[in-house]
Amino acid sequence: LEVAVAVLDVGLVVDRAGRLERRAGLGDGVTFRIDITVAGVTSQLWERHVLPGSRWTEERVALPETGSAPVALRFTTQPGPEGHRLNDHALWSGLRIRGQSADADPRPHLVLIDLDTLRADRLGCYGAARDSSPRIDAWAESSAVLFENATSVESWTLPSTISMLTGLAVSQHGVHFSNRRMTRAMQPLAARLSAAGYETLGRTDGGFVIPAMGFAEGFERFIHGHLQPGEDWTEVLELLTARDSARPVFCFLQTYRAHEPYDPDDRFDDKEHPYAGPLAGKRLSGPDFAGDAQREGAPLDDADHRWVNGLYDSAVYRTDAMVGDFLDGLDQVFADEPYLVLLTSDHGQALFDRGAFGHGLGLHPEDLAVPLILRHVNSAVVGRSSAPVTGLDIVPT
Repeated sequence: LEVAVAVLDVGLVVDRAGRLERRAGLGDGVTFRIDITVAGVTSQLWERHVLPGSRWTEERVALPETGSAPVALRFTTQPGPEGHRLNDHALWSGLRIRGQSADADPRPHLVLIDLDTLRADRLGCYGAARDSSPRIDAWAESSAVLFENATSVESWTLPSTISMLTGLAVSQHGVHFSNRRMTRAMQPLAARLSAAGYETLGRTDGGFVIPAMGFAEGFERFIHGHLQPGEDWTEVLELLTARDSARPVFCFLQTYRAHEPYDPDDRFDDKEHPYAGPLAGKRLSGPDFAGDAQREGAPLDDADHRWVNGLYDSAVYRTDAMVGDFLDGLDQVFADEPYLVLLTSDHGQALFDRGAFGHGLGLHPEDLAVPLILRHVNSAVVGRSSAPVTGLDIVPT
């Protein structure tokens, strides 16, 4: 018998006026118990006391040989010694009865990769002229379905990523500005999958995608903080390798590696006529550098624009290398286990298109046209699709 249990601390007390008041940290846990009755004889099969706020506790309980006798299992919960029935809510999940040679959970692992600020037309598989994404291109061609007509629902991170993780349009979740956050009431994907018995792991680069903005909702483990140059998602692969759970995994990864600031990089510079303009050797931070250059009396020209575009493509190249290493690692981690990968972006980036630089400024293709590439389980379907898709399609899928 396999079962998983947890305790949710809802922190409810009754004040002197008889009103319910929410106050965290009051629970003293729940005792979970399973009894078995065979041929009219009842005995205790398993018992465990679980404290609130802990992770899911998974158990495998050996069932006795019963022959053809009828069997009844009874699942009960009792409050802790303080009797805090209003504070501790008992959760059961993952109940399965398996034979000795039963297969593992047939549900696939789910991996969602969000490459922040990546416009579709800078990937080779979407028609980029430069060889800025060889690893993603090869993966998409051999293992996935590429959606040619994918758009984000907004042109900046916070509302778009919330839509990506909830399936709600911006007008529905209402997070138009950074003074609002994602909530559990929006039923984020991690919370839904956790309730369905999935193990949940998140790793983000920070910025807007942090617990303070609600993005840790539903994740059993959520790591956030900017990856330094040279760092990658090896830590995530190690965590996936070390898991001791029989449950399938939902893993959400987000990175700003294609986002400004742009580090000096001549990878895509013209080798015969290298760039020597005012931006050479500088770390370009945010959209203000263009205005700064103009205020200094040196308006940016076509050569400057080409240089900045090359820096962006170099950032895409570095992103591609990290993603490629991770995708290769997944094959090793999951081995023969079924898994699905969806790779996309929250928005694009204006690179002097229509005279603009940055994002959150418009609703043109450079702002909203993003990649969306789906690896089906066992790469069962491979090819390209012209069907229109958006970030709102991720949760239903």
